[in-house]
Amino acid sequence: MPAKLSWTTQNRKIADLVPNIRNPRTMSAKQIEDLKKSLKKFDLVELPVIDKNNTVIAGHQRLMVLKLLGREKETIPVRVPNRKLTKKEYDQYLLGSNRIHGDWDWQKLVDEFDVETLLASGFDDTDLSHLFDDLEVEDDDFDVDGRNSLPTTLREHLLWQMQMTPFSVTDRRIAEALIDAINEDGYLTL
Repeated sequence: MPAKLSWTTQNRKIADLVPNIRNPRTMSAKQIEDLKKSLKKFDLVELPVIDKNNTVIAGHQRLMVLKLLGREKETIPVRVPNRKLTKKEYDQYLLGSNRIHGDWDWQKLVDEFDVETLLASGFDDTDLSHLFDDLEVEDDDFDVDGRNSLPTTLREHLLWQMQMTPFSVTDRRIAEALIDAINEDGYLTL
């Protein structure tokens, strides 16, 4: 029987943290932009969770966005267990941390928050139409694909693509080194 789990906060370099290639969570371009804004304004408040071997259990998207912001060389606090998690514990925490979300109390949102705060927090017109009876969302032929493909730098795009590709630890580090060596014009500068 494994020892009871307990967690401590330790410091790790972002570049040393290894994303789990089995992480099923994805983000749209809008969600990535919203998370960038949040991290720029509030910094890292919700700490990533890792296993004893620096493999990320929770916080994949925050770490990806920190890399997109050029912060991969920074040392950040992370939560680390007192022992290696079993595969079952690891998988349950990975899925649970991404799945355990509550629903919105729409009336409380109306009563407690102003529209400006809601919009700044990532709510959109469709969300707000749930809140306000007099707000209608009309079909304006908005190009959803265009919205979800916000222009990014080559570096941001390549790092984003890396998150969707299974790599060994060694291959991931090589890919990150190559991306870091590409200049703004797209040329390799070794």
